[in-house]
Amino acid sequence: MNKIWSDEIDAILSNGIYLGVWGIRNWAFPREQALETIDKLQNIGVGILGGDILTPKEGKCSYTYDNWHCDPNPLESKSDFIKRSADVSREYITNYIKSDNTFLYSIDPDATPIPRFGKEIDEGLFEDAGTD
Repeated sequence: MNKIWSDEIDAILSNGIYLGVWGIRNWAFPREQALETIDKLQNIGVGILGGDILTPKEGKCSYTYDNWHCDPNPLESKSDFIKRSADVSREYITNYIKSDNTFLYSIDPDATPIPRFGKEIDEGLFEDAGTD
């Protein structure tokens, strides 16, 4: 598997379920493991821009279209953003109304993904992406 974020971030995220078979270059986690992953990212100084809720069903994984986000505030320090983004992520996952282990949580770290095959943007990974 190619590197997606960085060696350090990938080492943490790769403990989850790789979503590449569904055309998603990231990993997802059951609830408790997602909360542990947030702690690990915070411990290495990586903020979290948000995440998505997915549901595995019949051998496929689909978005629930529920998600959270946390944008850096230009007036806050990086360390303040890292703490706040981890807090926002933990709170969302903990309070997710349908919260149980049948859902998966995909976490988007504050890092630039490594381009795939030398391209800045993945193309044609989703059937409904509108690309031919």
